[in-house]
Amino acid sequence: MKRLSGLRLPSRLKSQTSSLPTIASLPTPATEDVIIAFMGITGSGKSSFIKALTGNENIVVGDGLKSTTADVQSYHVTINSINFVLVDTPGFNDTHRTDGDILKAIAEWLNNDYRQGTKLTGILYLHPIKDPRMEGSSLTNFRAFQRLCGENTFEHIFLCTTFWDCVSKSLGIQREKELCENPEFWAKMKDKGSKVVRIENYAQSKDVLLQMAQKSKVTLDIQKEMVEERLSLDNTKVGRIINAQMAQMAQMELEHKAEMAIELKKRDEENRRRTEELNSIMNAQQRLWEDQQAEQARLKAQMQEERRQADIRLAAEKKRHEELQAEIAAQKQRQMNERASREANEKKALAESHKRAMCKTFRAEFAGQTHALDRARNFRTVFAKLSSDSDLTTTASPAVCSFAQHAGLTGSAVKPSPCTRLRTKRIPHRNRAAVDSETERRR
Repeated sequence: MKRLSGLRLPSRLKSQTSSLPTIASLPTPATEDVIIAFMGITGSGKSSFIKALTGNENIVVGDGLKSTTADVQSYHVTINSINFVLVDTPGFNDTHRTDGDILKAIAEWLNNDYRQGTKLTGILYLHPIKDPRMEGSSLTNFRAFQRLCGENTFEHIFLCTTFWDCVSKSLGIQREKELCENPEFWAKMKDKGSKVVRIENYAQSKDVLLQMAQKSKVTLDIQKEMVEERLSLDNTKVGRIINAQMAQMAQMELEHKAEMAIELKKRDEENRRRTEELNSIMNAQQRLWEDQQAEQARLKAQMQEERRQADIRLAAEKKRHEELQAEIAAQKQRQMNERASREANEKKALAESHKRAMCKTFRAEFAGQTHALDRARNFRTVFAKLSSDSDLTTTASPAVCSFAQHAGLTGSAVKPSPCTRLRTKRIPHRNRAAVDSETERRR
């Protein structure tokens, strides 16, 4: 980083000469005005405090970590007939400017003010009690603030704690006690006359200004060094602290960059190694995938060939099955035909045999019977027994037909053939009593 060089402004501030935070661009306070500077780190509540005291709604208050006060600005307010000039200064740890640039702006305003014979009455240094502790850059900036003011001005400095509504009462008191008792923080300034004040309500803290108004005018060390002793800002106490801080920050930045370079190199080596491992793994996976694809293609072709062979075997088996079924059906049909033919022949032979047996039975039954009526009655009995046989209804001998007519069975199932009708002779009737006696005798 660049070191501070006298009172010469940074190049980016030179291009904005009209808005430089010098006394020439601020309203010139009257001799009897009480001039109070508000200092502290960014976000400590300086602008909010001034806005509450003056009621000026044009004052921009930041809600986050970004700084809203870019330049030194003054605001007039009258309290109990006392004219106050409240000077809002940019805080250290700014989001856009370095601490060296901020110190230049504050020193330029203080020195121009001092050259015109205007002195400060006091300074309100604001510290947010919500911060857990003061360390690092905050502690360095507080030490720079002490060097800027000088030990002879500590009784003109009020150390104010803000943001009490953001912490519990007990925690705030504990942190305040630590600030007041630690020699690196506020203990030394408190012992030399600085007053510790709690700002719990901005609008109701006007008595802080009234207490400050009772103080006499004071000259800061930086005003003596730069105006009376004509030292450059780099050679002042506060300038040496800021330069040392900036050099330390530059060294830390260089070390951080070196560490980052080493870390990046390690990460690059690690990434390269991992990339090679990933590439080898991906290549192995690619080869494995290709082998799997080839194996799948081979298995697919093999399955297709096996399926084709199975289809061929199935078609041949199906054809043989159909031929066998056809052969079995033909054989069954031949057997059925043979059986039907055999049954028909057997039935025909049985009918012929039965007919011959009937004829023989009729001849034997009626051979000794001379009485026509007896033969007819016996014929009914025999015919009733044999009437279930259908073969008897087809043809009958002339003797059977003659007996059927005498027995009163004309029109029945026994139908004589035409030749039988022609050969049938009428049997003469006997007297009824003789027939009955003959029949009874035979029984």
